[in-house]
Amino acid sequence: GLPPGTDPTTLAAWQQYYAQYYMWYQQQAMVLAQQEQIARQSALGAPESSGIRPNAQGLYTLFVYHLPHSVDNNKLTELFRPYGEVAEAIVMRENPRDPASPTRGFGFVSYKTYSEAAEALGGMNGYQIEHKRLQVSFKTAKGAPKKK
Repeated sequence: GLPPGTDPTTLAAWQQYYAQYYMWYQQQAMVLAQQEQIARQSALGAPESSGIRPNAQGLYTLFVYHLPHSVDNNKLTELFRPYGEVAEAIVMRENPRDPASPTRGFGFVSYKTYSEAAEALGGMNGYQIEHKRLQVSFKTAKGAPKKK
């Protein structure tokens, strides 16, 4: 709604309110479009049609950007668990050998099945945690051509 103490009769207040609502609406529309695309790909047997392949351990890995520094491996697992069994969740740190070192703001979440990973991508891309909105995508293999 309008900011506290704002006179609701002023045109500027209403313009600000509608501008914020419109931005939120556009974000939601983008998330829904991504979810629909993932659902269509799943219906087509997505791993082959999308070019997404499991890694050497047979897992489908998501790259998660814009993680708040308060998120650790356990919290990342909790966030992604509703979409399936999380095989692995790792928050990258400045010093990987020191769990107390600062995080780098990104991490990886792996699932055993493509459908779980695709559902997590659709559900968590754009998810707001603290003051950040997550960006989630499938991790591509090193040296693999990126899909345009």
